Amino acid sequence: MVNRMQDADQIVARLTEQENSAGRPAVDLSRVYASVPVGLCSFDADLRYTHINQWLATINGRSVEEHIGRPLVELIPDVADGVESQIRRVLETGEPVLDGTVEAETPAQPGVKRVFQHSYFPVESEDGTVNGVSCIVQDVTERERAEQALRQSEERYRTHAEAERQRIGRQLHDSLGQEISSVGMMASTLRELLGADSPHADLLDKLEATADLAKSQLRDLIKGILPVAVDAHGLVVALEELAEQTRNASGVACAFDCRDVVPLEDNFTATQLLLIAREAVHNAIKHASAGQIVIRIEEHNGVTLSVEDDGTGLRGDVDQTLGLGLRIMHHRAGLIDGTLSLNSPATGGTIMTCSVRQ
Repeated sequence: MVNRMQDADQIVARLTEQENSAGRPAVDLSRVYASVPVGLCSFDADLRYTHINQWLATINGRSVEEHIGRPLVELIPDVADGVESQIRRVLETGEPVLDGTVEAETPAQPGVKRVFQHSYFPVESEDGTVNGVSCIVQDVTERERAEQALRQSEERYRTHAEAERQRIGRQLHDSLGQEISSVGMMASTLRELLGADSPHADLLDKLEATADLAKSQLRDLIKGILPVAVDAHGLVVALEELAEQTRNASGVACAFDCRDVVPLEDNFTATQLLLIAREAVHNAIKHASAGQIVIRIEEHNGVTLSVEDDGTGLRGDVDQTLGLGLRIMHHRAGLIDGTLSLNSPATGGTIMTCSVRQ
C-alpha cells in the first residue's frame, strides 16, 4: 500500500509537470491518464473538468466525454461542496491540499459507501498564474476497513487483557491471600495455646513470620498485576509511590512532578504508562548511573509522561545497551496508541517521553 501511495505521488508530479509545461504533445498526458490504476482529473478556474481518466469516470458513472467541460457540481452533487472548497483553496493559495478523505456513494455503486483519498495540486500557466487544479483520487476503502479491524482487534485485546488481570488479581487476593492469612492466624493461636515455654515456640514464631512475609510478597505481586487504582487519580498516586520507592530502595534522588490534573480513567492506559515509567527509572539507575531522576506527567493534547535523569546519556548502540527493556517500552506504548522517544539534551542525561492522545 505504501509503494502504491508513493507511485501515486510520482504520477501526480508527472501529471502536474506536463500540464504546467508548454509544447508537450497531448498524447503524453493522455497516456498518463490511461495507464494508472488511480483516478486522475483536472479542473479549470471555473471548476469544470478539463481532463479525466477512465478509472475515475467509471467511478462517477459517466463516460470520459460526458465530463469534459461540465462543472463538478452537475456531475457529482453529493460530494461537490467538500471537493469544491478544496479546489478553490488551491486556486486561491497556489498550495497543494493533500490526503483528504471523503466517504460517499458513487453512481457506479449506488447504496455502497466507499472511502476515497484525494489530493489537489495547482496547475500554472506560462506566466506562473494558477489557472487550474489537478486531482488524484484513490479508493482506500479496503485499507480503512483493515485499519478499523486492527483497531477493533487491539481494543478487544486490551479489554481481554484488562479483564484477565482483574480476575487473576482478585483470585490471588480472595483465595491464596486468605489461605496464607489463615496459616498465620493458626500459628499465632497455637503459640498462645502452647505458651512461651513450649519447645515449639521458636518454630511457631518462624511459621508466623513466614506467613507475614508471604502475605507481603503476595500484596506486591497483586500490586504488580493491578498497579493502578481505577479512579481519576490512580496513575498520579502510583507514580508518586514509584518515586518514593526508588528513593528508599536505591538512594537516588527521585522526584515526581504533576502540575496538571490528569483525569486518566482508562486503567489499561494508566497501567502501561506506569510500567513504562518503571522501566525508564530502572534504566536510568542501571545503565546511566543517574544521581537524580524526575518523573513528570502532564496534560498536553492528551497525556505526556516523561522520565528525565542526569546520567551518562545515550551512548553507542541504544538498542544493544537497553535491549529488551527498550523494546518492551515501545511495545507498551504501541498498545495504547502512544509514541515513545529517547533523547539526550546538550546538558547531559536522558529524557524518555511517552505521549498518548486522548
